[in-house]
Amino acid sequence: TRTRTHTQDIERARAKEINGGRDRLVVMMRIIHVFAAVVLALAAVDAALVWQWRETGSTTAAVAATVVTALVVGVLRLWAVLPPRVKSGDGRACTPLNRPGGHQVATLVVLGSGGHTTEMLRLMAALDRSAYTPRTYVYAETDTMSPGKLRAFEGGTPGKDSGYAVRLIPRTREVRQSFVGTLIGTVRALAAALPLIFSTMPDLVLTNGPGTCIPLCIAAYVPRILGIKHIQVVYVESICRVETLSLTARLLYLFCDGFIVQWEELVKLYPASTYLGRLY
Repeated sequence: TRTRTHTQDIERARAKEINGGRDRLVVMMRIIHVFAAVVLALAAVDAALVWQWRETGSTTAAVAATVVTALVVGVLRLWAVLPPRVKSGDGRACTPLNRPGGHQVATLVVLGSGGHTTEMLRLMAALDRSAYTPRTYVYAETDTMSPGKLRAFEGGTPGKDSGYAVRLIPRTREVRQSFVGTLIGTVRALAAALPLIFSTMPDLVLTNGPGTCIPLCIAAYVPRILGIKHIQVVYVESICRVETLSLTARLLYLFCDGFIVQWEELVKLYPASTYLGRLY
């Protein structure tokens, strides 16, 4: 009976792995199809606008054609700068960080209310902070828990002498907020994240999934798309996630240079991830 049960468990695990692989392939093909459809649609609109401009000399058509052309180029450029595809389930190999002086990495760390901040500060405690400096910690304006935890962790007030700085951005979403309110909040946060990224220009964005990280990761891609700087984005999934990824993780999965999970089961479902065991 035990042998039969064990065999059935193995068969279920294999079936789950096979189905998971098929699901990942379907998702990847859908993403490719969406990118291709967007490019083709924009190219068709662009051609129509150019034709209208040549026929009528309309200034509006010329401006619209320019905007659409820029969108086509932007989509293609985004596809070109995405992290390399999966390597046999071993995780993506990150490009070596740009380390001024050979050892320092300008790091932007995203904090979030409650558990996100606690886990991130535990992770930071395991790193050599003299190497990951200067450090810029970012959290939401309405986050009342992170400031105290951060001061206790760093042991001083932010400034040049302490080696770290603090920046605030609007919260993307409040509890039980409507879809429209969430969309507006995301746009506001993105508007704050863009100048923040360009003013700090970090080598690394380190996050573990608070909603605040979405606009920051989008903003970190802008210098990459423009060819200014390749800011690496590294995502560390929570220790609480054993069998499935969080919503934020699923949204950022294809866009992270390093995607780290703390349970081996997740690597089978998400082969672009890297399993390093429990980190803290």
